[in-house]
Amino acid sequence: MTATETMDREARVRAQARRIRKNPRWRGDDVRRPPRRVSPERLSREFVAEVRGLYASGYTIERLARAVRASTYTVLAALHKAGVDTSRRRRVKRQCEVCGRVFHAKPSAVEYGFARACSLDCGNELRRRKALARGRRAGRVVTCPCGRRFWAWRSRLARGYGKYCSLACAGRYRRRGGGDGGGDDGKTRQ
Repeated sequence: MTATETMDREARVRAQARRIRKNPRWRGDDVRRPPRRVSPERLSREFVAEVRGLYASGYTIERLARAVRASTYTVLAALHKAGVDTSRRRRVKRQCEVCGRVFHAKPSAVEYGFARACSLDCGNELRRRKALARGRRAGRVVTCPCGRRFWAWRSRLARGYGKYCSLACAGRYRRRGGGDGGGDDGKTRQ
């Protein structure tokens, strides 16, 4: 066998291996039929009851479709016919621990112990209260050059931030070059 024949044979073997990897029939895998798509009017009571039971036991829509060998459209139609809410944007009502306002949160956030405050301000207040309860001072009250007093975290003060009460105030004093004697020191972000 010559060198060119050997190279041609190796190229053919590589091409066949690529085809086998791509096509499951060549691999010998169990090739499933494509999932059936049924109109909602033609769904049987048994099928709807089976889908509702599996969904209630914790199956996702995609996993459920594979289990009953149907398309996700058919599974959603069966669940809709059964009167099950399948919206993916489920939210849980929570009450803010700081201000008492009702807000909506993801169930997973509630499960992991998050979603305790309705906004960033309330979340900051909650963290400050927690630090004080542990006997720590998490920061201190700072007076902005505009005269407004605000709470600044100790970690931010240590890095040189926390001089201004807001981004608008920081921009105003940076442009003016006033306040703390300084122009653009690069540390005016809140």
